[in-house]
Parts: sequence; structure tokens; C-alpha cells
Amino acid sequence: MIPKFNLYKEQWQIQSSPEIKPGLTSMQEAMKVLGHPERAIKVIHVAGTNGKGSTVKMIQQLLLAHGKRVGAFFSPSFVDVHDQIQVGLNDVTEKELNEAFEEISRTNLSGKLTDFELLTCVAFLTFRHANIEVAVIETGMGGLEDSTNVVTPLVSVITSIAKDHERFLGTTLSEIATHKAGIIKSNRPVICGPLQKDAMKVVRDYARENQSDLFVFGNEVPPYHGALSLNGKHQRQNAALALFAVQLLSTSLGFSFQQEVAEQVLATIHMPLRFEKVNDRLYLDGAHNPASIEKLVETIQELGLENNVHFIVGMIQGKDASAMLRSLETVSTTFTFVSFQEERSRKPEELAELSHATYKQVIHNPFEAMTLSLQEENVTIVVGSLYLLAEIYQETIRLFKKSEKTE
Repeated sequence: MIPKFNLYKEQWQIQSSPEIKPGLTSMQEAMKVLGHPERAIKVIHVAGTNGKGSTVKMIQQLLLAHGKRVGAFFSPSFVDVHDQIQVGLNDVTEKELNEAFEEISRTNLSGKLTDFELLTCVAFLTFRHANIEVAVIETGMGGLEDSTNVVTPLVSVITSIAKDHERFLGTTLSEIATHKAGIIKSNRPVICGPLQKDAMKVVRDYARENQSDLFVFGNEVPPYHGALSLNGKHQRQNAALALFAVQLLSTSLGFSFQQEVAEQVLATIHMPLRFEKVNDRLYLDGAHNPASIEKLVETIQELGLENNVHFIVGMIQGKDASAMLRSLETVSTTFTFVSFQEERSRKPEELAELSHATYKQVIHNPFEAMTLSLQEENVTIVVGSLYLLAEIYQETIRLFKKSEKTE
């Protein structure tokens, strides 16, 4: 479900399916019908199990700081459909969305696309209407058969490869890597983060077959040691990939890369739901699979917060909840499990049953859970699902951000 997306579909009487249908046939036909808006823009294409949203945000802001007209496409939303498409740093407006939907309404595409395919079409049309120079595009899932993979990018970026969405992408790292590496295009460079051996072999083979120069973190891509406002070693890796991509493209995009400007951007960048601080004792983190949960645990340990954390957890079905809970339980013994409206959400009672925590409880209302937790001395971290966080985000900021200002 894409929050508020149906409002536009209903207004313009455009039908699309909420189900996931991997494959590019429908998108290729849609691009043809719409006059190939994906060809009107230069693209940086970013895939990865984790880290792709942060990397897109970093590349977006680095390019903006160097004077480029930039668009960005994120998946999933932070709050609703408007923040998935950005022109400059601004969420797409109702007027801009209506212009894109109006153009689609004049075609025969109604009923032929999934929701995400339709949204991808809307993003490309928005960027064409806004006359942007370059778009930073995040894949929805995988890459090879993802609806965004109708582009021929200036560069492809693969941030990480781990197990997630196994029903669609496969159960081994090699199978999943095949989907991620599918965004590599002929004679276009690819930048990737540190990968396990099996995944790296797939990426190297794809790059070789496509005669694409490959730049790997820790080898051709140097680590980033400058100031960074985002916590965690994994964010430093993302920053290194973003910096390298922008430097690599500076000539083709017609600007002179400035290290000082770049470091200032990274020192002040804000990324919602990535260990986001609401107040001194409340954080929101979008970790939602075993690999990203491990990164969260590492960040907690780096900050010296272990054994001082109260986790508020919600998850959707199809995730390896046991593995995620075992990782979280290495740094906390206190858990509250909550409900949220996403139709695929898992019952908190089931999660509580899986948990080995010393202290665990079910409180269906996330806001009640946060209020009670903040009465304790612990740091509270809400985690487990981006859908949960998107649902509660605005109200959480309204309710709990102000408490920091009035203390």
C-alpha cells in the first residue's frame, strides 16, 4: 500500500493493481505510450538490500550542493506518496502529481500496471515536466525485474546484498545478487559496497559481461573519514559510495567537484528513519531485515547504549523475525510489541511468543507504548518495519519532539 496514492487514482479514474508482478514488459510498453520520459533525464540507479535510500539521499544532496537540478525517487515512502518523489529537496506537490496523472489519464494504461509501476511512471513524468538534469532512482525491490530498470543510467550503484524478499528474489546470496546486478548496463560504470564472496562473483561477472568498469568499496572506492551526521559504520560506507559516484560523474555532468562542499553536506545531512533522533531518549530506525538489524545493533554498541535500550517492535509477515529478535536481544532485554495498520503486519502476540527477552509485553497502540517507555530511564528505539514507522512518523514527531524543546 502506498499512502494517499489511491486518492489520485480515484480522482483521475486510473486503475492499477496493488500486487507485486516482477518483470519489465508492462513498464516498457508504458514508457513507449508516454513518449519515453525515462530517456529525457540522466539517471543514477541505486539498488541494494540495505543502504540504498541513504545513498540516494546523499547523492541527491551532493549534486544539489554542486548546482545541479536534481530529482530523487525513494521506495518506500517515509510518510506518504508525496515524499517518494522529490524535485530538488521538495516533496512532489499535489499540482505536480495531478499533472502526471492527467497525462497518464489520456492514455490506455489504466488497468495495465501495478501500483509501483504506475508510481514509477508518475516519477518519470514529474522529472520530465520539471526539466531536471539528473534523477537519483532507488529500486523498489531487487533490480533486474524492478519497474525502475527501464533506465540506462550514467552509473549503477549497488550498496549491499543480503537476504530479504526471498519469495521474489531467491533464497541464496547468488540468486539475490543476480537481481541486484541486473541494473548494470552495457559500458556504464558500477560502484558497489563490500559484498560477500558469492554475491561479489555475480556482480563481477555481470560487470565483465557488460564491459562495465567496476569500482568496489575498500579497493577502488576509498573509505570516508570526514564528518558525518548519520550514525553507524554502514553509513560511512554509504557516504563513500555516494561521494565516489558524484566525483566519477562530475565531468559528464559539467561541474567541478569540491571536497569541502561535499564534506559540509555529509556533516549536516538528515535522513528520516535511519537511527533518527526524535529527542534525547527516543529514536526511530527503519531496520527491517536481519542484515539491517545487525547494523543497528553495531550502531548501538558503537554509541555505548547496549543494555540501556527498550525496543518497541512491529514487523510484517515474511520476514525472519526470529533472527531479527535474536540480534536485538544481544543489546536489550526489554521489548514491547505493537500493532499497525499495514495488512501484512504480524500480530504482536506472535512476536512476543518468539522473543526470548526477559521483559516483554504487548501494547497494541504504538503511541501508548512510546509514552510508557519514555517514563523509564532507558533509550527507546522503535524498529522492525518501515510501514510501522511511516504510519506513526508525523504524529510521533508532533507528540515527542516538542518535549525536548520544553525541557
